[in-house]
Amino acid sequence: MRRLFINNRTRLWALSVCTGILLAAGGGLFWWSARVLEVHAPLVDAAMEVRLEAARAEIAFSRAMVEHPAEALDEARKFLDDSAWYVDAMRHGGSNEEGRFIPADIRGLSDVLDAVQGELENYRLALTCEWGNAIAGTGDDSGAHAAYLENCDRLPTAAGDILPLRTEFFDRLMLHADAAESLVQGSIAAQVRQMRLLRWGLVAYALVVGLGFTLLLQRELGAREEESRRLSERESQLSSVLQAVPVGIGLVRGRRVLQVNEPFLRMTGYTREEVEGQSTRMFYFSDEDFLNVGRSLYKTGGGMFATQMRRRDGTGIDVLLGASILKPSAVVDGQSLAGEAFSFAVLDISQAKAAERERELLGTLLADIMDSMPCALVGVNGQGVITLWNRAAERFAPGAATHGPSVAGKVLRNVIPELAFLNVGSMVNSGQQVPDIHRKIEWHSSPEIRHADVIMFPLHSGGESKAVVLIDDVTERTRLEEMLVQSEKMMSVGGLAAGVAHEINNPLGIILQSVQNVVRRFSTDIEANREVAERCNVDLAAVNSYMAERKIFDYLGAIRTAGTRAGDIVSSMLDFSRKSDTSFAPHHLGEMLDAVIELAANDYDLSLRYDFRKVDVVREYDPDVPAVRCNRLEIEQVFLNLVKNAAHAMLHVEFPRLVLRVTRDGGDAVVMVEDNGHGVEEHVRRRFFEPFFTTKPVGAGTGLGLSVSYFIIAQHHGGEMFVESAPGRGTRFTIRLPVYGVMPGGQPL
Repeated sequence: MRRLFINNRTRLWALSVCTGILLAAGGGLFWWSARVLEVHAPLVDAAMEVRLEAARAEIAFSRAMVEHPAEALDEARKFLDDSAWYVDAMRHGGSNEEGRFIPADIRGLSDVLDAVQGELENYRLALTCEWGNAIAGTGDDSGAHAAYLENCDRLPTAAGDILPLRTEFFDRLMLHADAAESLVQGSIAAQVRQMRLLRWGLVAYALVVGLGFTLLLQRELGAREEESRRLSERESQLSSVLQAVPVGIGLVRGRRVLQVNEPFLRMTGYTREEVEGQSTRMFYFSDEDFLNVGRSLYKTGGGMFATQMRRRDGTGIDVLLGASILKPSAVVDGQSLAGEAFSFAVLDISQAKAAERERELLGTLLADIMDSMPCALVGVNGQGVITLWNRAAERFAPGAATHGPSVAGKVLRNVIPELAFLNVGSMVNSGQQVPDIHRKIEWHSSPEIRHADVIMFPLHSGGESKAVVLIDDVTERTRLEEMLVQSEKMMSVGGLAAGVAHEINNPLGIILQSVQNVVRRFSTDIEANREVAERCNVDLAAVNSYMAERKIFDYLGAIRTAGTRAGDIVSSMLDFSRKSDTSFAPHHLGEMLDAVIELAANDYDLSLRYDFRKVDVVREYDPDVPAVRCNRLEIEQVFLNLVKNAAHAMLHVEFPRLVLRVTRDGGDAVVMVEDNGHGVEEHVRRRFFEPFFTTKPVGAGTGLGLSVSYFIIAQHHGGEMFVESAPGRGTRFTIRLPVYGVMPGGQPL
C-alpha cells in the first residue's frame, strides 16, 4: 500500500507539471497573438476596411433594387472605390480619412491583393450589368459579388488577423436589415474596434482556465490523499489478516526469499533474519526435490504441489504449496518484479495427510478383512450393478479371478447367472421393508457341483437403496451332512444287521440244506436211494432223466445259487455290524492300491464281465505321504469295491481311464479314485452310500459295497468318504484317513 501511495504522489506531481506546461503554452500563445495583432494592426485594419466597404457596397446595391435606385447604385460604387483605395494603400502605403497611416507591407499579401483587386473590377462591372438586368426584369445574377466577398474574407487572415470571429460577425450582420442599416451608418467600424478587446478577453479566459486547473488539481490532490489514507488503512488491515491466517505466505525471486509472514516462520521454526534473503533449498530434504519443484514452477508459471517441507529442527511436514508468477504491475520496494518473482502460499496438511493415511490403512484393513472372509460378499446398487466384490466371490463367477477389477460396474445376474432369481432391482427399489432372503442353490458353472447358501439383506444409506449379497460355500458342510445322514443310516442298519442276519440265516440254512438233500436223494450213486427206488418199483435213472428233461435240477441249482448269494449278503451284514478285531499297522496306501489293481486284473468274476486290461490306469502317488495306520484287509476291501464300481461305470466308454491319486492334506492322507465314466445325476449320487442301493442291473450287485466301505472308513478308521459325480464328467471317490490312524471305534491311536 505504501508503494501504491508513492505511485499516486508521483502521478499528481506529473499532472501538476503538465498543467503548468499547458498554462505556459496557452499564455505564450495568447501573448503571441496579441503581439501579432499589435504589429500588424494597420494592415489588419486596412484589410477589415476592404471587407467592410465590400459589405457596404453589397447592402447599398440591395437597397438600390427597392428604393432610390440611382442613389443607392452610386453609393455602392463609392463603397467600392473606398475598398479599392484601401487595397492600393496596402500595396503602396497611405493615410485614411482619420489620419491613420497604413504602411506598405505586402509580404504574404501579394497574391491575395491581386485576387481582391481583380474581383473588385469584376464586381464594378457586375453592378452595372446586374442593375441593367434588374430593370429589364431578367434577374440574372452573375455571382461576381460572391467571388469578391470570398477573396475579401481571405485578406484579413493574410494580413495577420488570427481571429476568424470577425468575418463570422460580418456574415451575421448581413442577415439582418437593422444590422445592415447600422453598418451603413458606420457602426461596423466601432464594433470592429471593440473586437480588439477580445484579445484581452482571451487573456482573462486563460487566467480563468488556469485558476480552474489549479482548483481541480487541489481537489484531485485531496482525493488522492484521501484514497492514499484509505489504502494505507486497508494495507494495515490486510497485513493483520496475512499475519493471522494459518497459511504461510511470502515472495521469492531467483529462488531466494524476499518476504514471509509470521505463520510461515512459526510453521518452519526459523526467524525472519534466518529466512529472508536465503535460498529456498533450506526447506527441502534433497536436491532432487528442490530441482523438481523449481522446474515445475518456471515451466508452468505456478501451480499447486503436494510436497514435504523441512523444518529448522530437521523434521518434515506435509504441505500444499501454491505459487504464481507476479503480474507486470507488481512492485516491491519501488522495484518491478514482473516475470522474475513468485508469490507463494504454504498450507500445513500434516494432519490431513495423517488422517488420509489412517483412512487408507483402514480401507486396506477392511479390504483385507473382506478378502480373508470365507464367504463371498457382493455389494449391489438399486439397479443390480456390482459396487463391491471380495476375493471369495471369484469362486462363483467364471473368469472373475483373472478379470476381477473389471467386475465392478457390471450387472450381478450377468456375472453370476445363478443369482438371477434375486431380482435385486425390484426388491431394493420397491420402497417396502424387504426381509432377508435365504436360499440354498447349486453351482453348476464351476468344474464341480458346489452348494451355497445365499443371503441378501437390503441397505439404506445416504438416501440410496442398496443391498449386500452374502454367498456361503457350504459344499463341505453339505457333504458332512450327507455323510452324517449316511452314518446315521449305517448305525441304524448296523444295529439291526446282527439280528436280521441271524433271523435270515436260520431259514436260509434250512433252504440250502434242503436243496442239497433233494439233489442227493435223486443221485444214483447213493445205495440208500437205489434201495428205496427198488422197494417202490421206481426206475431211479428214469426219474433222473425226467428231472433233467424238465430242468428240475436247474431249478434246484438256481435255488442253491440264490441261497448262497443270500448267505453272502447276510455275511456282509454281519461284517457291517461286527467290530473289527484285526490289529492296525502302518501301511502305504499306494502299495495297497497297486495290490488291489493286480487283484482286480486277476479276479475271475470281474474278468467275466469287464476286460480290465483295456483300462488305462494312471497312478499319481505323492512320495511324501507317510504310511497310514489302518486295517489293511478292510482298506483293501474298500479300494477293491471302488475299482469294481469304476470298471462297471466305464463299461461302455471307448477309452476307459482310471486315476488313482494319493496326496496329503494337513494331518490327513487323501486317496482319490476317479473314472471317466458317464457319471450320474445328483439325486442318484446322494444315495450312493445307502444300504442295498445299486445302479447295476438286477442280480449284478448287492447294494452293500459302498455302504460297507463307508462304514469301514467312517466308523473303523475315523476318516471321511464322499463322492462327486455329474453327467458326462465321470465319478470321483475321495477318502480321507488320519495319518496317525485311529483304533477301531474311532479312538485315536
